[in-house]
Amino acid sequence: MKKGFFVFIPLFAVLAWIAIPVVFAGDEHRGASHHDHMEGEGDSADGKVERVPGGTAHEHADRKDGRISLGLSPMMRSHQHAEMREHFKGVQMIVKGISEGDFETASKAAHEKLGLTPEVAKMCDLMPNQQFREIGIAFHNAGDELGEVLLKRDVTSSLKSLEAVLAKCASCHEKFRQ
Repeated sequence: MKKGFFVFIPLFAVLAWIAIPVVFAGDEHRGASHHDHMEGEGDSADGKVERVPGGTAHEHADRKDGRISLGLSPMMRSHQHAEMREHFKGVQMIVKGISEGDFETASKAAHEKLGLTPEVAKMCDLMPNQQFREIGIAFHNAGDELGEVLLKRDVTSSLKSLEAVLAKCASCHEKFRQ
């Protein structure tokens, strides 16, 4: 079996771990806040909100979630989710480029989908939490660094650089929630 196959297995596991909350976050009720959903529609088949001692199941889960809420408006939350889905599409393009030996396309995706463009810098400045902004800027800088590493056409270095980008994703998702 090819060496590259064994390199990509852990990579796909990490991507799946990151992708599930990003891809499905907010899709069903785009524009509505988490609490709007709880008050208007339930998760059960009959449309009732499931109650647990001390509140709804969602409220109980929120209390257990020790991450910092960004307190974004519904519009900003929706925009942020869309941006994260675009980041994930960029990672998919990068992995595809590496696996096919198309490092130029992978590099372009890293810069355009993950990198720190002037527009992205402006969006980062709008985020209310300083630590979130710092992690975001570090993520986008790592995306640009990945773009440069990819041009060297070295699979191992490229995957190490991609892992550094994904580590930024994981650290942010570990600390913050919408």
